[in-house]
Amino acid sequence: VPWPTGEAMRRDGNRTMAIELYRTLWRDTPGSQWGTQARDRLADIGARAEPQEAQERLAWVERLQRVGLHEDALTALDPLLSGQVEAEVRARASYLAVRSHLARREDRAAVERAQALRRASPRSPWAAKAGLAAMRALIRENRTSELRAWDEWLRSVHPRSEPTEEARELLGSLLARTGNQTEPLRVLGDVANGHGPRAPYALWRIAWIERERGRVPAARFSLETLVGAGSASAFRQAALYWLARLHHEPRRGESFSHAHGQRAPDNGHLLEGHPRLVVFRTCPGMHLCPGEETAPMPGRTAQQAVGKNFS
Repeated sequence: VPWPTGEAMRRDGNRTMAIELYRTLWRDTPGSQWGTQARDRLADIGARAEPQEAQERLAWVERLQRVGLHEDALTALDPLLSGQVEAEVRARASYLAVRSHLARREDRAAVERAQALRRASPRSPWAAKAGLAAMRALIRENRTSELRAWDEWLRSVHPRSEPTEEARELLGSLLARTGNQTEPLRVLGDVANGHGPRAPYALWRIAWIERERGRVPAARFSLETLVGAGSASAFRQAALYWLARLHHEPRRGESFSHAHGQRAPDNGHLLEGHPRLVVFRTCPGMHLCPGEETAPMPGRTAQQAVGKNFS
């Protein structure tokens, strides 16, 4: 067992072997009782705990972040942020620092670090990821103008990246909470029409916007589109349930199909098509986001959703 063995080695004067055992314990089990004790023991005897090689240190930081040790992660990142290191290493370290600041709710520090990375390495994929994280920090304070600026930068510099698509969806969700009637769904329509990994999320949001506004046929159209896209995600099962549920709600029009090219009632014009995915542009705004109690997300049971929202 590393901890008692390390303690025995230390008491016997075998400092080198004790340090190696403490390091192994700390690096293999960060966040555990033994790992924390090993870290503290290393500090007591004046031995470094973190890996010295840059890539090993970055991997170590990610492990610390996975168990929520963000203060330790930021400490471990300091040499990579202030020392003479390769641009790629510094960019990745900067992004990881943004993540830890965000997790610690140090929102201004997260945004400032992301801005510095954007200036230093604008084309780096780590800058795109940091931009998305910065937007998550800004959204906590509804700093819409800064969110728009980040969204514009991401679409300009990283137009087809996953962080840009997710950032666009994030912006649409925030704009919907402001009461805007048209722009949020135009933004979400861009995401849905991109056929990327965030398209199902955008379609799901669109459906709940429309239901909240009493536009049941339009809500059903978005759900039918989601089902028709053949999504293998949890959204498909949830969409099928809510299609049946919405069938019994008051409607402003007749039922309709998700067939390619068909116009949805009260929904404006379809975007350019995909053989199995049709989305639309001019739907009104959105209030609901994943995780909010008024917007059931896939993974919740039908009973939970009905009990919370439609009883």
